Amino acid sequence: MNRATALIELGSSHDECLYSQAAFLADASHEVHLVVSPDLEARVSGWDCVAGLHILDSSGGEWGALRTAWRLRALLDAIGADTAVFNTAQGAVVRDFTLLPQGGRRLAGVLHNIHKLRDSRGQRLISRRIKRYLVLNDYLLENRDDRLDLTLGWFYPIFFPQVEGVPVDKQPGEFWAAVPGKIDFQRRDYRGLLQGMVDTELPANLKFLMLGPYENDDVRREVQELAATTGQPGRFRFFDGFVENATLQSYLKASDLVLTLLHPGTERFGEYSRIQITGSFNLAYGHKVPLLMENFFARYRAFVGNSIFYGKDDLVPTLARLAADPGPIAPLKAAMAEDPRLTFEYQRDQYLAVVDGST
Repeated sequence: MNRATALIELGSSHDECLYSQAAFLADASHEVHLVVSPDLEARVSGWDCVAGLHILDSSGGEWGALRTAWRLRALLDAIGADTAVFNTAQGAVVRDFTLLPQGGRRLAGVLHNIHKLRDSRGQRLISRRIKRYLVLNDYLLENRDDRLDLTLGWFYPIFFPQVEGVPVDKQPGEFWAAVPGKIDFQRRDYRGLLQGMVDTELPANLKFLMLGPYENDDVRREVQELAATTGQPGRFRFFDGFVENATLQSYLKASDLVLTLLHPGTERFGEYSRIQITGSFNLAYGHKVPLLMENFFARYRAFVGNSIFYGKDDLVPTLARLAADPGPIAPLKAAMAEDPRLTFEYQRDQYLAVVDGST
């Protein structure tokens, strides 16, 4: 009889990490029950690796987190789940859930910011019961500096449900540089990219895909104005609102490079360079599309053999060279296709070593 395991995400994001985990668990004969918020229901429905989909709305009010925790425990008891994995192992509901008797239920979780273990009182409280965590890239473990007696592993959630592709209309000879994710100025250096293009002659085949919604209307206005000042607004493809999974996957598959635009000097560079990831990494790994990264990231094993590096002020010239001569990209794509670390089996074993407790 398969073991019932609950995979839980009660927030409105991080759903891109769920499918890989469900597939790993199902492949290891777990009966996977996905417990998600109403916000995520449409995005996670119909997966063949999931035995049951359960929608749990969080309670509001002063005692809402505790009420939600009680309802979650009752649901897991009804499912018969002997393992619970929190896709976002932080916050008041997870804290309150860990304070409830679990009857021997095994608990594990994914940390999206490794410094939560050091800096968050609530996380330390959660860690009295959750002793097994996963982070989303091995370079984060190099920057761990808590002193807690915990098991920490890593995995890449780089597998996605099969979806019917959408037409992408890539013209012969075009060179596509994709920037996945929400358009904001705290994380990515859109200003550096766009300002660097002003009065710069670029190959006609170079196109940019901005695969994410704008953070707000002010960001939209500034980005559109900057794109206009380049004198080359036709190079950019913008998308309004949330980019549906089929659209995102189709455009990424057709891309030549993934740009992270993580540059020293941006407001959140310290976070994304050391303690949490951008989803661009795993999208690039999953579709075997090389990354274009600032030189800082060359220090990490995770990006060796799958990335091209540049100095912060050399981004636009590097793009121009690659669009004119994409020769350096083909060997990287071939290496990614053969990289054992990017296979389902390797990542499954990385994940299960923590969740099933063999480490």
